[in-house]
Amino acid sequence: MKPVFKHSFSLIIFILLIIGGCGDRSVFVFDDELDDKYSLDFTVVTPLNNSKVVYPVEIMGRKDVRISELIIEIGDFVTTNILGDGESWSVSITEDAGAFQDTTINLTARALSRNVASKELKFWIISGVDEPWYNYYSTAFDKKGLELKMALHQIIRGHTSFSWSSIADTLRVLDADPTNSDLIVCIYSRHSISNINRNPAEYGVWDRWENEHVWPASKAFPRGTPAEESTGYTDLYNLYACIAQVNGHKSNYDVDNCTQSYADTYNPPFPVPSTLRVRTNPANRGFEPPDEVKGLVARIMFYMVTRYMGTEEDEPKLELTDDIPTLSVSSGYQWWGEFGKLSTFIEWHLEFPPSEYEVWRNNTIYSNYQQNRNPFVDYPHWVTNIWKLE
Repeated sequence: MKPVFKHSFSLIIFILLIIGGCGDRSVFVFDDELDDKYSLDFTVVTPLNNSKVVYPVEIMGRKDVRISELIIEIGDFVTTNILGDGESWSVSITEDAGAFQDTTINLTARALSRNVASKELKFWIISGVDEPWYNYYSTAFDKKGLELKMALHQIIRGHTSFSWSSIADTLRVLDADPTNSDLIVCIYSRHSISNINRNPAEYGVWDRWENEHVWPASKAFPRGTPAEESTGYTDLYNLYACIAQVNGHKSNYDVDNCTQSYADTYNPPFPVPSTLRVRTNPANRGFEPPDEVKGLVARIMFYMVTRYMGTEEDEPKLELTDDIPTLSVSSGYQWWGEFGKLSTFIEWHLEFPPSEYEVWRNNTIYSNYQQNRNPFVDYPHWVTNIWKLE
C-alpha cells in the first residue's frame, strides 16, 4: 500500500527526508502543462552507530500550486501517524537501524499549477552515513508546535558562557577567512579585513570590526539591566564579526526584505553584495542581509526564541513577530523582546539551507565552547513544525 497525501500546497514545496549529515537539493520546475509529474529515487545508507534511526518527512508550502497527489514509498513501509493542519503534513518514522538498509526510496509528486506559467517543486534530500545527534535530541522527536519548541529549549538551555572580553578572540576563530587565518570575514559586507583591526583610536569605522549581535542586544539584553549580565549577551550563536559602520547602519532595526541598495545609500569604500539592502524610512527602518547569509540569519532568530523563553532568572523571553517595527519592554527584572520579520525569516530559511560553514560553526561552538547546538541547523524541518507561513 502506498501512503498518499492529498491537499492544496504551495509555490515552493519542500520534502525533507533527513538521515543525518549533509546532502544535495534537487529542483524541478513546472512547465505550462497542467498535469506534471516528477519522481526522484535514491538509496538509503543506514547509520550503523545507533539502535534507532529517525526518518522525518515534511511537506509544507503556501497557495500557488495544488498538489493533487504525493506518494512516498520506502520499501514496503506504510506511513502512519500522518500529521496535517491544512497547510502542511509531516510523518516521522522510527525504525531499527538497518530496516531500510540499501532500500530505494521513491518520492513522486503530481501537481496542478494555477494560472502560472512555471513553478518550482523542490525536494530537499539530506542523507549520510550517520545520525550523530539522535541521542542529543531524543526527547524532541515526534513533537510539534509549542511542545517541540519547549523540548528543544530544555535541551539547549544552560550552555557554557564566556566573558565579553573573550569574544573577539573566539570570533577570530569562528569567523576566520578560510584562505588566510589572519583575516576575519565580516557577516554582512562579506569581505575580509585584518583580525587585529579593533581599536577605534587606530582604525576608522569602515576599517575596523566589532562584535555584532545579530538579534540586537537592545531588544534582548539591554545595557544596565540584569539581562546584560546573562549568558545570552555572549551567546556565540548570535555573535559575528561586523564592520563597525555597517553595524551602526543595521542598528537595532528589524530584518526584512528591503528595496534600497546599501552600496548606493551609504557608499562604502569596498564592494558589498548587491543583495545587501536597507530601508531608511524613519517610520519603519529595516535591514536586509545579503543572500549569502539570509538563511544563516533566519536560523539564528529561530535559535534565539527557542533558547531564550524567559524560564531562567534574568534571561529575556524573546518572540518573533510580523508586527514591525518592534520595541523592547521590561517588567521588573524580566525582559521581553520582540523582533521581526517572522514570515521573512521562514522564507529565507527555506530558500537558503545550511551551508558547510554554518554546519562547521554549529559543530565548533558545540564541541569547543558552549556545549549546546542550534537545532534548526541540524534539523531544518523543525522550523515549519513550530512556525507556519501565513
